Amino acid sequence: MTSKLLVDYIEGRTSSGWTDSNYELDQWRLDANDTTNGNHTLTNWERTDDATSTKIGTGMSVSSGIFSFPRTGTYLVTLNAVFIIATADAFAAIECLVATDGSSFNDATAYASVGGDGSTDSYMSATIQFIFNCTNTSTHVVSFKTNSIHNDNSVVGNTGYNYTHVTFERKGPSQ
Repeated sequence: MTSKLLVDYIEGRTSSGWTDSNYELDQWRLDANDTTNGNHTLTNWERTDDATSTKIGTGMSVSSGIFSFPRTGTYLVTLNAVFIIATADAFAAIECLVATDGSSFNDATAYASVGGDGSTDSYMSATIQFIFNCTNTSTHVVSFKTNSIHNDNSVVGNTGYNYTHVTFERKGPSQ
């Protein structure tokens, strides 16, 4: 019996094995605390750059807080936000907005909130996770916006640590 192997495409081989050219993995973090009062788009993002950090694939790009995808696909987006909630405030939130035309952001795709105990300043975290179907890299974008941020509250960021950070992982082709 004769076997036949049909192959449409083979990605290059590394010293440790085959690489999957369809996979993307990238992580970004706020590089400093965001203390802006009111609802606004978070803009001070940097790609994680620790000695052991890396990305797989091309990676995301960001401009004025708006993330663009490197290729079409189905992405798992996970944001972990850390807040400092001041004594006088009881609530802060973060939401993810998406646009399929490049600029008209829809209502929150995902939303997370935290509440303080009212007696002391509190550090709290919230996680957002959602699946995003990117069918056009020119028009499908994502941003993260604060909600109910009041005086003395902040979204925690740091250039050396992943406090508030987002991970983008391409799981497969667009649907």
